[in-house]
Amino acid sequence: MNNKNLILIPLLSSFLVLLILVPVFYNVQVAGRSMLLLQRFWNYGGDLEIFMLSVYSFLLTKLMLKDQNKARNIAWSIFSICFFGQFLAGLIFCDQCLMTGKLHFPIPALILGGPIYRSQIGFMTILFISTLLISGSAWCSQLCYFGAIENYFTNRKKTKHNKNSIKIRFTLFIFFIVIVLILRIFKVSNFYASILAIIFVIGAFFVIFIYSRKKGKMFHCTYYCPIGFIVSLYSKIYPIKVKINDSCDLCGKCVFVCKYTSISLDKNSKNMQITFGCTNCGDCINVCHVQAISYSFYKKQKPNLRNFWIVLTVVLHTTFLAFARI
Repeated sequence: MNNKNLILIPLLSSFLVLLILVPVFYNVQVAGRSMLLLQRFWNYGGDLEIFMLSVYSFLLTKLMLKDQNKARNIAWSIFSICFFGQFLAGLIFCDQCLMTGKLHFPIPALILGGPIYRSQIGFMTILFISTLLISGSAWCSQLCYFGAIENYFTNRKKTKHNKNSIKIRFTLFIFFIVIVLILRIFKVSNFYASILAIIFVIGAFFVIFIYSRKKGKMFHCTYYCPIGFIVSLYSKIYPIKVKINDSCDLCGKCVFVCKYTSISLDKNSKNMQITFGCTNCGDCINVCHVQAISYSFYKKQKPNLRNFWIVLTVVLHTTFLAFARI
C-alpha cells in the first residue's frame, strides 16, 4: 500500500468518528447523563474525548492497514479493558462510570435474555442490533467485550472442524431461549433469575479458562454464547464475507490460524472452504502466501474491500469505546 493511502484511509476513519460522535454528544442523553464519560466530570470533557477518539481511530486504522491481525487483537483488548474497567469503577465507587446508574450482569447472553425476560429492550440490545446490521459477524471478532477475554486466553492450535457444530450450537441456543421463557412465564423473581445468570457466567468462564484455553479455539463464542449463534446466522445473508478462490494450494495455514474453526477442507471439491461461524476477522487473509483469501461482496472478491472493511470496523470499535457501558 502506498504512503498516500496510509494517510487518506485513516483520515476517513477519523472523519467518520467525528461525524458520529459530535451530533450524539450534543443531542443525546441517557437518564439525564451525557453519553460521553469525560463530560460527566468536566464541562469540556466531551470535546476532549471526541478529539482523543478521533486521533485514536486514525492511528488504529493505520496500524490495521499494516498488520490487521496484530491491530485487531490490541484494539479488542483495549475495548474490553475499558468496558470492564468502567463497570468495576461504577460498581465500587463511581456510578458516573455507568451508562444509566443501574447495574446489569456484563455478559453478552443477557443482550438477548434480558429483553425476553423483562419484555424491555435496553441500550446494549439496541447497540448490538445496530452493529449487527452494519458489520455482520464483526461483533464476534472485534466488538464483543467478553470475546476479547477468550481471545486473550486462546492460542492457535490445530483443531478439527466439527461437522455437527451447527446442530450443537442450535440445540444450545434453543435450550437458552427455553430457560429464559420459563423464567418469564412462571414470573421467577429477579433474585433467582440473577442466581441463574451468575451460574451462566461461571459456566462461561469455565469454558474460556478450561476448554478454550486447552483447545486453543473460541469455544465460548462459537458454542456457549447464544449471541454468537445469532451473529453466525445473520452472517449468512450479510453481503461482506471472507472467500477462498481457486488459487489456494491447500497449505493449511488458514485452518491453523482460525480460532473459530470456520475453515475446512471440502473432500468433494478438494478445496478449502469457509464454513458456518466465520467472523470476518481477517486472520486467514494475513497468513495466505498465495493471496487466495480476501473479502468478497456478494461472492465477488474485491481486493480494495479490505480497506473499506477496516474503516468500517475501526469506526464501530471507536464508537463502542465511547458508548458501550453497562
